[in-house]
Amino acid sequence: GIVRGCACRGTAGLAHVACLVRQAQIEAKHDNPGRGALWTQWYACRLCGQYHRNEVQIALAWHAWQTYAFSDDPQLYNICMLLGNALSKAGSYEQAITLLKTQLELCGGGSTKAMGICDNIATCYIQTGNVEKGLELKRVSYNNCVTILGPTNERTLSIAAGLGEALGKYGKPKEAKIFLREKLPLIRSTLGDDHHVSILACGHLVRALCTDGSNCEFRADETLEDIKQRTADVAECTEAIKRKTELSRDMLEALQLVHEFIPISERVFGVDNPWHRLNMLHAGCMVRALMTERGFPDVFRDEEQPAT
Repeated sequence: GIVRGCACRGTAGLAHVACLVRQAQIEAKHDNPGRGALWTQWYACRLCGQYHRNEVQIALAWHAWQTYAFSDDPQLYNICMLLGNALSKAGSYEQAITLLKTQLELCGGGSTKAMGICDNIATCYIQTGNVEKGLELKRVSYNNCVTILGPTNERTLSIAAGLGEALGKYGKPKEAKIFLREKLPLIRSTLGDDHHVSILACGHLVRALCTDGSNCEFRADETLEDIKQRTADVAECTEAIKRKTELSRDMLEALQLVHEFIPISERVFGVDNPWHRLNMLHAGCMVRALMTERGFPDVFRDEEQPAT
């Protein structure tokens, strides 16, 4: 049937999947294997350049696999990548792992491409419920990137942001907070605040700060006498005061990052872009909700209040 899977507006964005497949097959035949420019027809719109998404992405990936997987085509590596990524985004993680492992064998374990593939495999393991294996593989991928590419390489920094996100999202917010606090300044100074990795890493750090704070009983307006009354002994009271000070500092840090990066995210991505709404706006919602719950004053400016 007729589908829409890119950013083209009006009728220019409508196409039959069969037509897209045939167009990709024809143009890929004339491609220079060393250049790969026409290979993009399998995953991106030739008019607007945006990657295809949803059912269009999956359909084209499957057709690419059926067309070339059982031949000696030099693009077999790209085919595995294309279908593996499409299956992952569609939620078929077990199948994606199989394809990505094949892709890993084709490129060789020590190459720079292998590091990104290992990171994708790790994400799939996490999504299948094997969280510890996935997180450990992400740590290995990041450390390999640092060793081979260097700590300021763009791929290294991107994988660092992904590792921080995964740690915060899957039960290790304190580790995520420590890691992202160390890496965010490096990401910002290397790539700039307008780079998408900087914006995403900021959102990940804000969420880690809020998640770690939500696991502790404290209120901003709680006095020393209040803490003494709810604690059993001096040691517990001392720890509660230390924790409150730490988490109050975390909330102020999160607030500062939200105020700083929401306007940047709006300008770079646009207000309706999912990368803006699901990253910085979501982070802003978490900060405001937690600060309200814990008795902080409402210091959000009206124009920066996260949309509901």
